[in-house]
Amino acid sequence: MDITLTPSEAEVLPEPSLGYVKKTKPLLNSNYKATAEQSFTKPKASSVFVKRQHLKFNRYNDIIPAGVIVRLSLFAIVLSMIL
Repeated sequence: MDITLTPSEAEVLPEPSLGYVKKTKPLLNSNYKATAEQSFTKPKASSVFVKRQHLKFNRYNDIIPAGVIVRLSLFAIVLSMIL
């Protein structure tokens, strides 16, 4: 027993239309993006970004005298134990 389909019995599917394609907009619009780039490349002295960067720079570049003393003393103790 053979099953055959003729073109008149087949279900015709509609052609996909391009009207259903949803295009998304970028997350940052051009005005906001330009302002963000400008504030990053040419920051004002009073901006939050500049103040935050100064705090980070000072925090990582300060030498804490107590830490230096502890490290040097440990180095001296280890060196004296080896010799």
